[in-house]
Amino acid sequence: ARASEDVLSALGARGRRYAEELGDWNRVMERSEIALPTHHLPSADRASGRSGAISRVDQFLPNLSFGDAISNYALWIRDRLQAWGYDSEIYVRHVDPRVASECTVFSPEALTNCAGAIYHHSIGSEITPHLLNFTGPKCLIYHNITPAEFFKPFRPEFAGILDQGRADLGELAPHFPISGGDSSFNVGELEAVGFARPSVIPIPVDPAKWNFSPDSELMTQLQDGRTNILFVGRIAPNKKQEDLVEAFSLYLDFDPEARLHIVGGSEAGDPYAEYLMDRIEGLGLQEAITLTGGVNEAQLAAYYRTAHLFWSMSEHEGFCVPLVEAMWFDVPIVAFGGTAIPETMGPGGIIFTEKADFHTLAALAWLLRCDDHLRSKLIHAQRQRREDFRPNRIASRLLSLIQKFHFDVRNTRPGLAEPLRVS
Repeated sequence: ARASEDVLSALGARGRRYAEELGDWNRVMERSEIALPTHHLPSADRASGRSGAISRVDQFLPNLSFGDAISNYALWIRDRLQAWGYDSEIYVRHVDPRVASECTVFSPEALTNCAGAIYHHSIGSEITPHLLNFTGPKCLIYHNITPAEFFKPFRPEFAGILDQGRADLGELAPHFPISGGDSSFNVGELEAVGFARPSVIPIPVDPAKWNFSPDSELMTQLQDGRTNILFVGRIAPNKKQEDLVEAFSLYLDFDPEARLHIVGGSEAGDPYAEYLMDRIEGLGLQEAITLTGGVNEAQLAAYYRTAHLFWSMSEHEGFCVPLVEAMWFDVPIVAFGGTAIPETMGPGGIIFTEKADFHTLAALAWLLRCDDHLRSKLIHAQRQRREDFRPNRIASRLLSLIQKFHFDVRNTRPGLAEPLRVS
């Protein structure tokens, strides 16, 4: 007997859902990547119990700081390595007291006990020569180096450190057969100076990080009916907060009660921060613009939760984690499309490539603020894009990089056991 049309329709809908779930390639890959870390990665016994296998991989970077994107990335890598059965520690030259329990101060002796090393390169550092001379399996992960020209008018001594970091990059290339960057933009710079076949391993941004209550008092203050425009990032010349201030002053022609929150810390007496404050005062915007300085996570969550728009004028980013964080809070983004910004955003926001007319940019921001249809389309795109940065999607890329350490052992030390493999 033939089934009724209603039954056939229901069966057809179930079939479509099944095909969408099991036949969509992106979903297949996501399920595979989620399964890999828990079922097919090296166990502690496999990582440490085979003759010749690398059992310890340590990380080295100039500093570990609370809330810093590179620091959080290093912590994530360490936790993954330990979960896969490797011994792993983080060694740094400078330690933020707030994360002192997460790392050890670097000394050359740390490398004598190191079977494999990951070096995070983002600035000139005293530890660079030690990693250059380390003869065991090693990998360089590049986070980009801000061009010194941004800092020369404000901090010429720091500009010199940046220049040194870029000069070091070319010298490091022949000594690091394994390398990676957290964006294709960064990988392109590695290839340009001679690194062979670097991998792209993006910075993971885990929404579970925000599973706590935001600062309730700050939430109340910010939910008073006024428009909240947000930028998150340290106070720095490359991030061009002064351009954001100028453009926001024109945005007020459209939305007079709006306010701008620039969330990010700076060093005491930093010349650029002082310049920025002078510019705000010169425009008479002290009541409309807040420079928050460093904030805790509950406060940062409050700023994200109450933001109507994330607006970036930054001209140099190697990745830019706050863009992805804004996506997780459904905050529509408008940003200058320099360096790695378009890559990180994908279709999840509005990109502009010219700064000649700040009034037009202000009108664009106002359009995104008031056009509900446009906002809805952007948020939908952001919800898709942010999925690409879930930790389980990126873990398999990290594992592939670490597996190369075992090949390096085989190739540089003949006679040792075959490297671990992922089944």
